[in-house]
Amino acid sequence: MNLFDFFRRGSKPTTADAQMSANATVANLTLDSEQLRQALAGINTGGNIAVNAHTVTGIPTAWRSVTILSHVMAGLPLNVIQTDDTDDTRKKIKDNPVYRMMNLKPNNWQDPFQYRRLAQVHLSLRGNHYAKRVKPLRSGDSEMLLPINPDVIEPKLVGNEIIYEFSRTNGTKKIFKADEIFHLRGMSFDGVKGLSPLQVARETFELSLKGSRTASNVLDNSSIAGYGLKHPAKLSAEAHKNLTESFEQKIGGFENAGKPPIFEEGLEVVPLGFSALDSQFLESRRLSVTDIARIFGMPPHMIFDTERSTSWGTGIEQQTIGFVVYTLQEWIRTWECALRFQFLQDDPDLSVKLSTQALNRGDSKTRWGIYDIARRNEDMSSNEIRALEDLPPREDGDEYKNPAINPADDGEPNDED
Repeated sequence: MNLFDFFRRGSKPTTADAQMSANATVANLTLDSEQLRQALAGINTGGNIAVNAHTVTGIPTAWRSVTILSHVMAGLPLNVIQTDDTDDTRKKIKDNPVYRMMNLKPNNWQDPFQYRRLAQVHLSLRGNHYAKRVKPLRSGDSEMLLPINPDVIEPKLVGNEIIYEFSRTNGTKKIFKADEIFHLRGMSFDGVKGLSPLQVARETFELSLKGSRTASNVLDNSSIAGYGLKHPAKLSAEAHKNLTESFEQKIGGFENAGKPPIFEEGLEVVPLGFSALDSQFLESRRLSVTDIARIFGMPPHMIFDTERSTSWGTGIEQQTIGFVVYTLQEWIRTWECALRFQFLQDDPDLSVKLSTQALNRGDSKTRWGIYDIARRNEDMSSNEIRALEDLPPREDGDEYKNPAINPADDGEPNDED
């Protein structure tokens, strides 16, 4: 559909238009109309390749990227931190609604990992996650978060307040206030709604889907792909049709691969060779993998594309650190700031922290070397280190002291050290 088709359709009602419900208004043709937006943007809405969450996750690179992002984000330890301004001390708070929702029970049918994984899938593919906030019925209980399909809810800025328009299955709409919806949004142009990668990078996903369909068609005709038939005489249209159909039925398709063809009447098989178009097709398939990985911020080795990256030593380790710093941190800050802004505004001393320490631990030798330096500098206690290694605390492990210092020698290092 182009822009002129859109307005022509609006000026000449069709039979289907005449049968629309009487409550339909001109509001459907305002600048807020998604159809008008697509017409202005030049997006082809009538293509034969559907680009949506279901088709895109059928692309291996996209599936792997979304799987990694959602699993990693759902598994990060989430803590509520209280800061004391008098001495700048920090401590973890477990008796808090946010902590209980995110670590114990977000709702009646999902555990915290399942809920957080679903929320990150919504964020990664649609750029937004919405959940209905259900207030507790009894004192001491926590709120529940009921996830909502991002396709049926629309945030809108009215004055200086955001409202959420929810579309029911019967065609009616319900308006929710900002404090009734938990909203995680990704990168945005207006600060109201996050951008959907499926819309922003539609052509990239469509190209990959078309490539998969083309490869499937080649496989279905694997026995005859790249070959032609040469006949010494001129064939009639009927003879040409019959010969083509007979050859495809007996030789075409992977199920007929290996069957010996029998030719009559001077027919010859002529190989067509590997064309420049074939080379471009294969290269486009490789580029689509790289482009989709870029969209989700995935290092090549994480989607098993090691052709252009090293698989040894610090190369992979540094790429993993880069993944944490440049990809995960975007989503970590999204979660931390949204939870604090929407749930903890009444207490400025509280904040939310998602820990990536386990992802940056490195190998055992490097990790324990860092612990040793921290102990000698009196930056960490023995029990803090043991907690990071999932070990039980020691009775005398809470002191910050250099293990190389002997108290009997007035704090001077031991000669043995």
